Amino acid sequence: MISRYRLALVAISTCATLVVSACQPTTSSVETTEATAAEPVKPSISTDEATTATEVEVEASTEAYTDNNISASDMVADQAPLTDMGKDYTKSLTRMYDEMKIGMGYNDPDATFAKAMLGHHRGALDLVTIELKYGDDASMQELAQRIGDEQQAEMAIINKWLASHLDAAKPKLETAFVQQDYKDSTQPMYDQMMLASTDPIADLAFARSMLAHYVGAADMAMIEMKYGTDEDMLALARAIIDEQQPTKKMLQQWIAMHPSIETVSNGDLNSAESTAVAEAIKKTVPATKTKPAA
Repeated sequence: MISRYRLALVAISTCATLVVSACQPTTSSVETTEATAAEPVKPSISTDEATTATEVEVEASTEAYTDNNISASDMVADQAPLTDMGKDYTKSLTRMYDEMKIGMGYNDPDATFAKAMLGHHRGALDLVTIELKYGDDASMQELAQRIGDEQQAEMAIINKWLASHLDAAKPKLETAFVQQDYKDSTQPMYDQMMLASTDPIADLAFARSMLAHYVGAADMAMIEMKYGTDEDMLALARAIIDEQQPTKKMLQQWIAMHPSIETVSNGDLNSAESTAVAEAIKKTVPATKTKPAA
């Protein structure tokens, strides 16, 4: 049963990736549009505009994913279609990747990092919302709320920076290398998050997806430190790498305590170990009464 389950996960991830890839504009089309622009493009757009435009694309891709019966049941016998939680993850991760792709088409390395990271952080807020909706583990619920607060604080910094910084009107010498590095790092991150999100245990889906999300953020920060020149964005990149380390370790530890679906479902997890992990998270992640906005 476990092997068939794993096969289903791979099948779902592969199908979702194909749908997203089909919806993305080609690099050549982005470059052509930017090359013919008469004025520099200001990367900052309102949250409502970005969300509305992306949701239209997401709805279309999600409907194609579900209405055309692209599900685990088509790939593996007796497997159920996507659950409501699975649909929420698919929609949210698609929206995150779409917004990141927009930023990855920019010419200036700092603007690329800022816009792509803004979409990345918005994706984290979606993951938090899904965990608070479907999860029931106290440790993961607390952690989700704290992550939401942290991501919103960094998004405010990025939005402020984007409001006063224009993208370069033309590609720079390093632009092609920057875009390729982002492509090489974000596609594996998306694939891993999509696969992790298919875990039927809500808290495990969140923990594994968020861990992949953090690894992706560190990769993006490293690219900024390699090519960026703006002190504010370089400082943000360094902070992302340093400040996420404790949370990454907690997620790894929590996941290690929940090694399989059978173990969690049957309640066989050692209670002393589970309590120890929960206490460790509480010491580093204080509880907050306010849930992050969806």
